[in-house]
Amino acid sequence: MRRFLFSVSFLMLFASCAQRPAGVMLDTTKTSAADLTAMTRAADAKIRTLDGRGNISFETPEMSGSASFTLTVKKPDSLLVHLEGPFGINVGTFFLSRDRFVMYNSMQNTVASGSPDSPSLRSLIPVDLTYDQIFEVFTGSIPLPDHQVPKDYATDEGLFVLRYESQGSSSAYWLDPDELLVRRFQMKDPSGGVILEGTSSGSIDQDGVRIARRLSLTMPRDGRRISLAFSRADLNADDLSFQYTVPASARTIHP
Repeated sequence: MRRFLFSVSFLMLFASCAQRPAGVMLDTTKTSAADLTAMTRAADAKIRTLDGRGNISFETPEMSGSASFTLTVKKPDSLLVHLEGPFGINVGTFFLSRDRFVMYNSMQNTVASGSPDSPSLRSLIPVDLTYDQIFEVFTGSIPLPDHQVPKDYATDEGLFVLRYESQGSSSAYWLDPDELLVRRFQMKDPSGGVILEGTSSGSIDQDGVRIARRLSLTMPRDGRRISLAFSRADLNADDLSFQYTVPASARTIHP
């Protein structure tokens, strides 16, 4: 009986482990950097939409806080986030597209809007993220650099490591060979100072489409960090809604 229970436990453990994608071996002589990056980008490209909920937190020198969220994402250009505080209190709404952003603060009944490329957007977000980085955070992914060939390619503690250089700056990505997800990355300026770093852990996998369950981005120079954890995510869902309402009484602000 004991042997039977051990066998069942072993099979359950084996079944729960992620199956490594075909053609991927944790050996740089057998899995080329070109093949690895191509497979990773192909896996990222499978994510078209996301309907999810979870928790988000941020830390800055000025303030820190956390909230639960529900979000709807249609890549590459539509994002809608609803934030809730304790006891389900509505905190606000954030909409982002290629042409426009709208941020409504229900606690203060204020609304701000403008171009996503304007300084206004960055002034309203506690951490200084670009348009693309905002999408990356809310889709649980850290993408590899486009149109770049790694200068160095190695393995480290069960992960692939790809290092890049561009105009004096450098970046490094630690990639999980099973999930084809970036688990850690770091960007440095020409003097070697860290500009931005991040980590991811866990995963949500649906029909071969996957995202990281938890993701964190840190700007060590500024003492700023944003972290996101999904409690649920429906990947490539249909019939998404990007409708939101801003009360007519909301006061417009110009950050």
